[in-house]
Amino acid sequence: MAASKEVKSSLIDFMRGHPSTSLLATSEMLAAANAVLGSSELPQDSFDKDRHPLHYGPDLGNISFRREIGIWSAARYGLNAPTDPEMINLTSGASNGLSKALELFTNPIGGYTRRAFILTPVYFLACPVFQDSGFANLLTAISLTSCGTSLDFPTLISELESSSSSPQKTSLEEATSPIKSVVPKPLYRHVLYCVPTFSNPTGTTLSLESRTQLVKLAREHDMLLITDDVYDFLDYQNSPNQPHKTAIKRLVDIDRELGVKDDEKGHTLSNCSFSKILGPGVRCGWVEGATSVLAQAMGKSGANHSGGAPCHLSSTIIHRLLLETGGKKRVIDDVIGNICVAYKRRAELLKKLIKEHWPEGTEVQGGEGGYFVWVKLPEGYDARDAAKVALERGVRVGEGDGFEVPVVKGVGERNVMGWGGRYLRLSLSYLEEDTIAQGIKVLGEAMRKPN
Repeated sequence: MAASKEVKSSLIDFMRGHPSTSLLATSEMLAAANAVLGSSELPQDSFDKDRHPLHYGPDLGNISFRREIGIWSAARYGLNAPTDPEMINLTSGASNGLSKALELFTNPIGGYTRRAFILTPVYFLACPVFQDSGFANLLTAISLTSCGTSLDFPTLISELESSSSSPQKTSLEEATSPIKSVVPKPLYRHVLYCVPTFSNPTGTTLSLESRTQLVKLAREHDMLLITDDVYDFLDYQNSPNQPHKTAIKRLVDIDRELGVKDDEKGHTLSNCSFSKILGPGVRCGWVEGATSVLAQAMGKSGANHSGGAPCHLSSTIIHRLLLETGGKKRVIDDVIGNICVAYKRRAELLKKLIKEHWPEGTEVQGGEGGYFVWVKLPEGYDARDAAKVALERGVRVGEGDGFEVPVVKGVGERNVMGWGGRYLRLSLSYLEEDTIAQGIKVLGEAMRKPN
């Protein structure tokens, strides 16, 4: 029986936040896999700090790979010294990193963690992770400012002060008594989630002033700041010839600079991934804390201690791409440079065509890095209607309603910010330039003039 051919969708999908298949690091990963698995010098002892790719991995991941991440990422962030590998724990991607952090460092059901703050508009698939972790009734939306470089600090401060002053505080012992773990958990009273650089969905970047204020608030109110730093290196100023240093500090670096002792937990967790660089199928990422406390707690957790680092095989292959060998620069830097060149072209085309084919007064945020742009239609235009008409014509786009923080009946009505009326998210990572051009024109035709 002849095998059936794959049928590709004819839908022009601006909703899909995936990389183009043509940009996946297929040949680079193949070469690295052959070099790693074909090596005659693979570790043999299953208790080594660096282990054979097909053994169980160490709880935090191979030490040489974590050390190389610390060297490579510090260089890209323009830090004065490499990050201590003991501050780094490997994950199977940013979603796993977020889920694991909420599992280990928060306690909403026991009553110790009082509230989760979510910067909005939000990456829509992050909220179910919070709901799975017991925060369904405890989500509070904090709006980004119109330019996306800051947030509604007055509301955040008011909510934190109200929560912190509440007399009904559950003690650490009371909260953890039903779920005693082998290793004590460094819990927090509050947690806040955001994508501070080239945000999903807005494509905007929080200012240094806003980041610093957030870290100071976190320290004052025992709040863990979980930042998805997955787009940090996708700055369109990058090129294959000259890797570009990230211009703005991560919150975890600000936390360190403000001073934190080695045995303190800190108040930041940088959640990173190779998915946006090499391809999501590699299922490999890492988290980095201000000290080693959070990374070590993740490594010692039950699942990690049982199965080892959850991305062990792929991490040994990716490690090869991070090495400077024979005087040659890192393969991964070339991969990033090529991706950024492609995305920059797409972003410039997309913005140019929006200006030509969409209503006058349309505002576009983003387009300097990452995967997405966030578009605001002029007053009187209906984004929901435009998305519906476009879908009937074969073009799908992210409607603003989908990037709200969820509301549970009777709880969190204030979470709704009204993004659905005039806002759309467009992904530029998945579609090639010719398809982008077709889709933007169809969307423009779907914009109905107000009465």
